[in-house]
Amino acid sequence: MDNKQISRRQAIKAVSQTMLGSILTPGFGESLLMGKTNIAPKYLFTVACGGGASIIDSFLAQTKGPAGYGDNQLFKPQGSPFSAVLPMENSIQGFIKLGNGYSQKTFLNKYAKDMVVMSTEVSSVNHLIAAKRAMSGDNINGGRTITEAIASAFGGSLPIPNVTMSGGGYADAGTDVSVKDVARPQLISDPLMMAFATHGTKAVTNMTSKEITLARELRADLEKISQYGRTFKNTPQMQSYL
Repeated sequence: MDNKQISRRQAIKAVSQTMLGSILTPGFGESLLMGKTNIAPKYLFTVACGGGASIIDSFLAQTKGPAGYGDNQLFKPQGSPFSAVLPMENSIQGFIKLGNGYSQKTFLNKYAKDMVVMSTEVSSVNHLIAAKRAMSGDNINGGRTITEAIASAFGGSLPIPNVTMSGGGYADAGTDVSVKDVARPQLISDPLMMAFATHGTKAVTNMTSKEITLARELRADLEKISQYGRTFKNTPQMQSYL
C-alpha cells in the first residue's frame, strides 16, 4: 500500500477533528470542568439501540423492503429525514399488549431539529465490546466516549454531568485516563428513587438525629479498624469514590 494513502478511519478522524476543533480535546475539556470558561452547558441525550430491528422501527423507519411500513403508519416532520412509527394495536396472542402507547411523533415534533442519528455496521467479538465501540467510535477520540467528551466540555457546572441509565457496554467508561472522574459515566438505574438513594436520612424512619449521628460515628470507627479499609484506603479507586 502506498504510504501516501490514508485509511478511511484516518480520513474520518481528520475531518471530525477539523470540524470540532479543540472543543472535545482533553486540555479544553479539563479547563471547562475547572470553570475557566463561560460557555453555557449543553445537554446531549444518547439513546443507544442494538440490532437492525431497533433502527428500522424508530427514526429510520422505511416504507420499502420486507420490513417496510405503510405510508399511513409513519409520520415524517416537514423537512426532516427522520420518521416516526405511529402506535399500533399490537399484542402477543391478543393478551399481552406491546408498547406503552407513547407516540414517536410526539418526540419528533419536539426534538427533530436537535437530533442526529448515527448508524454503524461493525463486527466485534461480542455485544459488550460492540456497545463500547459504539460509544467511543472504536476509540477514535483517544478512547473517550461521546458522553465523556460532552461532559468534559460542557458539564463543569453540573453535579453529575454524565448520567447513564443504560447498561453493559453502553454504560462503561472509556479508556482515556485523562478524563476526570466527574466526567465519567455515573449509573443511575432508577432516577425516580435517586433523591432517596443519595439522601443521608430521607428514607430512615423511627430514628432521632442524635441516633443517626451515633450510627455514623460507629461506622467511621469500624472503617478505621476494618482490614479492607486499612488495605485499600489510599488506593486511587477508594479516594475517587470518597
